[in-house]
Amino acid sequence: MDIPTSSGSVAFSISDDKRRAAVLNKNGKLSTWRLDVRHQAGEDTKMVAETALQLTEQGNTTLQYYYCLCSLHSKTLVTTAAQSRGKLSTWRLDVRHQAGEDTKMVAETALQLTEQGHTTLHFSRDGSVVIVASGNSIYLFSSEELKMIKAVENLTPQPIERLIVAPNNKFIIICTKGIRPAILRLPLSG
Repeated sequence: MDIPTSSGSVAFSISDDKRRAAVLNKNGKLSTWRLDVRHQAGEDTKMVAETALQLTEQGNTTLQYYYCLCSLHSKTLVTTAAQSRGKLSTWRLDVRHQAGEDTKMVAETALQLTEQGHTTLHFSRDGSVVIVASGNSIYLFSSEELKMIKAVENLTPQPIERLIVAPNNKFIIICTKGIRPAILRLPLSG
């Protein structure tokens, strides 16, 4: 699969149903791609939409987005901004491009990204909860409105590096350097 970008990509995500991809480009644009094309018929992977994501904070600082995650069934995309006071945003992907609709931002919330570790994003198995691991803490947000459901801070002495949601949606496994994986039971239904 070849997804060309004009300036290179910062982050890339494919939806669980393998029908859509989202690319955060170095030029500050988000592009969405249709992957369910008929390669046997000579169809290429198609760009569905592209939109500029450079938002400004007070003081005209440009936010550069650095992480994206597609939800199940390609309906929602979540992005984070790479600044110490970042933004967590959700974008609606299931728009009618034939009717001229663009990818739309649905909700946005301030998220304090820690300096000690990168942020990892995951959806719960049903797509109703966004799980954010930042540093040694985990935050749960509703995926539609980005309302905080729960914050579990200072879980580990080291930054959380990996996060896995169990297939039954009842617990999360977190991994850090030098410590055995931990299992957390958290509310993962919206």
